[in-house]
Amino acid sequence: MKKQRTTKTIVCIVAIVGFFVPVANGTIQGNYSTYQILGGNSVTAAPIAIDNQGAGPVYSNMNEGGGWYSISNTEGVIAYDDYDSINDADIEMDKVRFIGGVQNAGEVIWFDFFESDHVTYVDGFGVQFPVGGNYIWTITLGSPITVRDAGVLQLEADPGYVTPSTGVWFLSDAAPTIGSEDPTWPGYTDSQDEYLSCKFEINNVPEPCTMALLGLGGMAAIRRRKK
Repeated sequence: MKKQRTTKTIVCIVAIVGFFVPVANGTIQGNYSTYQILGGNSVTAAPIAIDNQGAGPVYSNMNEGGGWYSISNTEGVIAYDDYDSINDADIEMDKVRFIGGVQNAGEVIWFDFFESDHVTYVDGFGVQFPVGGNYIWTITLGSPITVRDAGVLQLEADPGYVTPSTGVWFLSDAAPTIGSEDPTWPGYTDSQDEYLSCKFEINNVPEPCTMALLGLGGMAAIRRRKK
């Protein structure tokens, strides 16, 4: 089944050994001609560590727990997982973090957001990586996109619209530190049948009043330092 899409964003942007987890059979692919490509300044990488919560997320599930695991796939759906953020309305998403990467420099992963049913497509973007391997990637969107406060994120290795790609997404048994999820869905498990969750984080654009307050706080801090 193919889903047509509205305008997307593709962002230009290392490996840990774990038990391979078979991926569920995803079927949704996109019309990649609608994706916008952004420059490499929109992304930063950091080594994979234990405590990986960013600043200002509304959903965060980035910790190692009992150990790292990974899913990889060539030219197709890598994995998908649900999220339930602390927002009570749609998220104006300006930043995403995830743990994983691609096999070779220049390869592409598509990030697709769905309603909680994993059928109704919402919006998405893509990442073209400058290096192969796995990192914590921070992806800053040039223009925020609207996604649901609770839904599904699916990652897909490019089947050839830009270049045939092999993508990797990391998992662990750690629970979210911000927001929640259903740990039993879609059913990824390790060799001990412990449930695993895909590692990603979603940021919401601050409300205008919040931004104004942050600005005032910054001014006050400057004044205090000058005394």
